Amino acid sequence: MFLSPKTVNFWNIAIPNEMIFKFLTEDEVSEVFFIGGKKYSKQTEVYKKRYSIVSSGDKSVSFSFPKDGSLSWNNNNFLGVWKNTQIKGEIINTEMSIEDYFRHSFPSNKIKHTGQEVSEGLGGSFWTEKTIISEKEGKQFQHILCKTTKGDTSYVITITTSENISSRAHFILFNILQTFYWKE
Repeated sequence: MFLSPKTVNFWNIAIPNEMIFKFLTEDEVSEVFFIGGKKYSKQTEVYKKRYSIVSSGDKSVSFSFPKDGSLSWNNNNFLGVWKNTQIKGEIINTEMSIEDYFRHSFPSNKIKHTGQEVSEGLGGSFWTEKTIISEKEGKQFQHILCKTTKGDTSYVITITTSENISSRAHFILFNILQTFYWKE
């Protein structure tokens, strides 16, 4: 039921929601917002020129990644680089904490600071995130680690840079998490 030209009440027996549409033109919807929930955006031509969906060999892991970045796969684990930022993803045992995973993945780095652990739902997955500042050979690194879990396995995505975590790094991480697909 439309409440106004741009607002609709979405009748779903389980979860009734109000939606708001954002229009590119009078007739073309660009985004749909669920009040108090998710936002769905139409992929623009600029987005399609800059990003593509990348997948592991068996297609059980996929996400959106910048076309001007580089990415290599080892089964369902990956290692990528985009604009001085390293992006890594791998399957781990669920019992391993984010900090234990960090120590395992970066054994030569000394942890200087850990941020607060936060959780959020993105792209159909529930993610636990933590930031860590580390030091190796006198050089500081900033890391954002994100972990999602299915059964007794987890998938961790790590962004690492020697520069300050920029809005570009946050955007690429958000983009990966928002489009992340993992079939166990």
